Amino acid sequence: MDRRVLNIIRNNPMIYNFLRDESYYYTYLYQDPNYIKVIEKLAKNKYKVKYTDRMDKLSNNLELIKTFLDVI
Repeated sequence: MDRRVLNIIRNNPMIYNFLRDESYYYTYLYQDPNYIKVIEKLAKNKYKVKYTDRMDKLSNNLELIKTFLDVI
């Protein structure tokens, strides 16, 4: 594995934790260093840090606040 990919893994805790959980993706990285982009997308899906996931979480929190205010 080249140094560029190793630096990306070490500097991004989300990718690092994802690869610790799903270690079989290392084999894909050894075969193709450009696979790091796919792994980054998979990590974002797993840890729900995509923009749509954030918006869903925000809307759920707003619904909770609205429900709480309706009860009061």
